[in-house]
Amino acid sequence: MKYLLDTNVFSQAHYEHYHPHIFPGFWDWLSHLHKEGRICSLQMVKQELIDEDELLLKWMEKELPESFF
Repeated sequence: MKYLLDTNVFSQAHYEHYHPHIFPGFWDWLSHLHKEGRICSLQMVKQELIDEDELLLKWMEKELPESFF
């Protein structure tokens, strides 16, 4: 089964629970789940994240392949 992530997953994790500097394992886990074919997202979500936070944008560009969105 593949799960589709929305903007809220990234935003809440980043701002409330799993900031990348404190819990990098969570963000590595998202990348790993995509490589296994278990999660993905939409281009619309990517655009919302680009508009929201530069740190999230840098992480996405570095860690997530274009196929994620």
